[in-house]
Amino acid sequence: MMAFNEFRQLADNPPRKDEPTIFKVAVYDIDTFEMDQECENDDKESPGQREYYPEFPLYCHHEVLSPTLHDAEAVMMRLFRDVPNAYCAVITELPFGDDIRSDYISVRVYDNTGDFIDSSKCSSYFTEERDDYRHFRGRSPEEIRFEKGDIVEVFCGSSVCLAVIVGLPLSVECCYSIATRMCGNKRDREMTQQQWEDFCFNRGYPLDDTDDCYTVVDGPGYIHHEHIPSYCVFKPHFPLPKHIEEKLHRDYQATIEEIGPTSEPS
Repeated sequence: MMAFNEFRQLADNPPRKDEPTIFKVAVYDIDTFEMDQECENDDKESPGQREYYPEFPLYCHHEVLSPTLHDAEAVMMRLFRDVPNAYCAVITELPFGDDIRSDYISVRVYDNTGDFIDSSKCSSYFTEERDDYRHFRGRSPEEIRFEKGDIVEVFCGSSVCLAVIVGLPLSVECCYSIATRMCGNKRDREMTQQQWEDFCFNRGYPLDDTDDCYTVVDGPGYIHHEHIPSYCVFKPHFPLPKHIEEKLHRDYQATIEEIGPTSEPS
C-alpha cells in the first residue's frame, strides 16, 4: 500500500504530462461604469454611493497569450498599469495544440497588485491518458485559506458575489483515508492485492479537480449551496454592510443546523 508520505508528496507535487503548454493571462477589473449606471437608475446622488455588495460586475480587461509562466507574470504586471479598478488576474496554463475551451493544466490567481493568492492542485483534463494527472490528493493546512463561517467573495468571472463558507477543501489526510478505505473493499478477482492497492491509489482513485473546492451558501439552508473552486474564493475587498453580514451569519447557522456541525457537505 502507498505510504502516507509518498501520497503527500504527490499531493504537494502533482504529476504532469510531458507536453508543451502555453499561458493565458486574463486581467479583470471592477465594472464601475455599469455600477454607476445602476446608481443613476436607482436615483443615487453620486457614484460615491456605489453599493458593491451583495454582488458587483467585473469586466475582463485583457486576455494575452505568453510562452512561459515567467513571461505571463511580467505581462500581467504590465497590464495592471492600464486597469484603473483591477480586481484580480488569472493565469491559465493550457496544452499547446489541444482543445482549450474548458480544461486546463493549471490555474494561478493573483490579487490586484500582482501578488499570488492561490492555484489549482491538479489538471482538469478528463481523458484516459490524462486521468493520472487529474487526481486531487488534498490540501495542506496552510493551503486552506478560510474557515467555516467566513464571509467571502466568490469570483465568477463576470461578477463577484458574497457567500458564507460551510465546507472546506479536503485535507491530504482525508484524501489518503479515502484511498485506504477503497483498498479495504472487495477487489476485482482478476487483480492481485498489490494490483488492487495500486488501482485504488492511482487509476481508480475517485477525487479530481472538482473536489478541490469550498462549499458556500448565500441563503438559509443547504439548498442554496454551491461548490466553488478553491482559487476562486477571496477575502472581502470592501466594508460589509451590517444587514448583509447579519443575514449571511443567519444563513450559516441555518445551514449548520440542517447538516450538523461536524458534517462535511457533499
